[in-house]
Amino acid sequence: MTGALCGAVGLTMTLAGCGTESAAGGEAWREWREPANYTYTLHSTCGERGGHGWFRVTVVDREADMVVAMSERDGEAAGEELPLEHWREEPLTIGEVLARARTAEEEWEADSVEVETAEDGRPTSVEIDIHREAIDDELCYHLYDFTR
Repeated sequence: MTGALCGAVGLTMTLAGCGTESAAGGEAWREWREPANYTYTLHSTCGERGGHGWFRVTVVDREADMVVAMSERDGEAAGEELPLEHWREEPLTIGEVLARARTAEEEWEADSVEVETAEDGRPTSVEIDIHREAIDDELCYHLYDFTR
């Protein structure tokens, strides 16, 4: 009975635009603090927007310092370092990805914001669906290979 009730509550939260988080991570992502320096792999997918693909991101002082394409995209070869100015509209740091999730909840009133986390609260996946009935407005960020 408890599982059915929890599932119903989660469904209600999503439909109400409150967003949901994974049971494993809960609200931990809201408390997670981005370290100053780290690297990670970003797999950006979903929706009609730029910035799709696999990227290795190096962050220094909480700002993207280097982005390397890990897959071919838009005429760029795998292994190629990408100019940072091409990323003005897309989040690169984990902090920027989380800020996008918060903006989706608070300002855009997105129909769904789902954040999965590692045990330490660090996000491993952020999926945003701004309007459930709209096509190609989703934003999906999958975060791998985090190292400090």
